[in-house]
Amino acid sequence: VAYAFRGYIRLKTDMRHIPRIYVEGLLFKEAIVTLTPQERRHVGSVLRLSLGDAVRVFNAQSGEWQARITDQRAGTLVCVHQICAAPSSLVGPRLLFPILKGPRLALLIEKAVELGVSILTPIITKYTALTNFHKTRWQAVAKQATEQSGQGRIPSLQDPQDLRALLETWPTDTPLFVGDERIKVASRDVFCKGFPQEASFLVGPEGGFAPEEFAFFSCLPFVQSISLGPTTLRTETAAIALLALYQALKERESLSCETQP
Repeated sequence: VAYAFRGYIRLKTDMRHIPRIYVEGLLFKEAIVTLTPQERRHVGSVLRLSLGDAVRVFNAQSGEWQARITDQRAGTLVCVHQICAAPSSLVGPRLLFPILKGPRLALLIEKAVELGVSILTPIITKYTALTNFHKTRWQAVAKQATEQSGQGRIPSLQDPQDLRALLETWPTDTPLFVGDERIKVASRDVFCKGFPQEASFLVGPEGGFAPEEFAFFSCLPFVQSISLGPTTLRTETAAIALLALYQALKERESLSCETQP
């Protein structure tokens, strides 16, 4: 039995219980894959896998392959057969978010990846408290979330950008939904005006957006403020809520189109 998620065809079998590892390079039958030292420690010490055990390796270029461990000490695998073709070029939403403290930023990135984002963009606003962004560390979090969630493409993680400068060059045909605690318009009503198949989302820092930033948003035709309910949410909660809402409504829209004669 097969099913599709973001253009990626997967097999609904016990294969889902075999660990997945993202690897670089072209994959094909009998291709030899060499794991990094960190991946080798994870496979041997954490997963407790040994010679002959199965793993799944994947990347956006070659799709997903079943492989077997051929040399545990050297961390080498051999590809046996292809499980899924390479993912299609379908694009998920983009998330713009402020830099948060370690555990909270890890949660935001992990859940955003699980909810299908294609681009992660850290931003600098007037009230952003932190500006140091350890990109390599957060790329590892995105990679692990991709492996865990069964997706075939690791989202692009960009360098921090000044919010105003970014929006001044924003493509006007790409809607940007901004979480705004000041408004009371139901989120579903915003999307029902015309459901966007490609969209971006912006969440603010703990202090919220400055008045002049809200004024700037109001001058941009592609910005749409959206409510997340009567309570004030932390940044990571707001990001998860926005993405989950979008994916749920997108799925409903897709099912509605399929059932129409």
